[in-house]
Amino acid sequence: SVRQDFRLRDGLSVSLLAGLSLLDFDGLVFRGLPISLEYGSGSMRGVTVGAEVRARLAKSGDFEIKGVGRVASSFGLGRTWPLEGFAVPGETTGRVNWTEASVGPEVSYLFFGKFVPSLEVFVRGLWVDFKMDQTLDELTGSETKRVKADIAIGVSLNGEVAVSERLTLTVRGGILPYPGGVDALGSAGFRYRF
Repeated sequence: SVRQDFRLRDGLSVSLLAGLSLLDFDGLVFRGLPISLEYGSGSMRGVTVGAEVRARLAKSGDFEIKGVGRVASSFGLGRTWPLEGFAVPGETTGRVNWTEASVGPEVSYLFFGKFVPSLEVFVRGLWVDFKMDQTLDELTGSETKRVKADIAIGVSLNGEVAVSERLTLTVRGGILPYPGGVDALGSAGFRYRF
């Protein structure tokens, strides 16, 4: 992804992002099509756009508390597979769209100067539509698997390291527990200040 940060005033910033998303849904079964299928073809791609707002809520000594809100949406790039082994031609086309929104506080420790660690706790909502369209000669069908407002509470450890006056390395790692398991999240990147 590529991200552009705008500092509106001290303690308030807005960020816009765009990029490519990859989602893997192996094992998802579609039974409402002319020929039932189990998805196992790897990642589905999409174009992602999003925004983030960070606002300082309080600062005391070496600690700073910010409110962080994020929203991102991915618009799926269709992927088509031929149906093989039938006397007539056929194909299946899949597309995934999703939206994710999160909000929560982030506490930063400013003591180290060029290195700023932080802890973020957030509530995340996720909406997903995975649509399959299928054609087998004159038979056609469509089925959508949908996730509506899947809510999760997550926590992440973040860090920023000033490499130079204009270049900063940012890293983030966290978890999103859910009944029966834990999802992980991670990112790393460089931020250049103009």
